[in-house]
Amino acid sequence: HGANGEGQPGNYPPLRGSEWLTATPSRLPEILTNGLQGPISVRGEAWNGIMLPPGLNGEKEVNEVIQYIRTIFSH
Repeated sequence: HGANGEGQPGNYPPLRGSEWLTATPSRLPEILTNGLQGPISVRGEAWNGIMLPPGLNGEKEVNEVIQYIRTIFSH
């Protein structure tokens, strides 16, 4: 998603300002645990790809990644 969270056109959607980080609190842990596949919309733009789960080791690591992502890339 890039160092600044703005995504990479055609490859990775943006995290910065994404409703995926703020709209549904349970969504991000689910994605980090199970991955994500299929069409989605991020900031009004359509994306269709596959994100494999990153292989985090347990709930503690998932929570640490969520805290980092929300701190760095949220509104």
